[in-house]
Amino acid sequence: MNPLSILCLICLGTLPFALPAAASPVVLTCAGTASGHLGSDPVCGPLRALLDRRYASGTGPVVRLELVQDDTRRLAGRLVWQAAAGSAATTGPVVEVSARDHPLDARAGVRLANGLVRVSGLP
Repeated sequence: MNPLSILCLICLGTLPFALPAAASPVVLTCAGTASGHLGSDPVCGPLRALLDRRYASGTGPVVRLELVQDDTRRLAGRLVWQAAAGSAATTGPVVEVSARDHPLDARAGVRLANGLVRVSGLP
């Protein structure tokens, strides 16, 4: 796998497993927990697609999705990225998707991914 490939890690406790994807201008790491309602998969896939489109013409940053809450009514996360090798990491704001009257489904992951890209201030 070349350095521009995406590596999406889903952390289950302390035992991560990797899902390699096609070559990409962005390196993306996604983290969720085994105890979460949705996990990181419903966010990571749409986020990867958004970042690939955004950085299609060149090399993008190294990005990490951190889910900070994942329960039946609330999904929240933030992006942490490094624009260039050796540069300091930047942490974006926490973005959340919530529902009052029904459990969240995979569509919440798409909404969260869109919100994260829109408000995080990625380079």
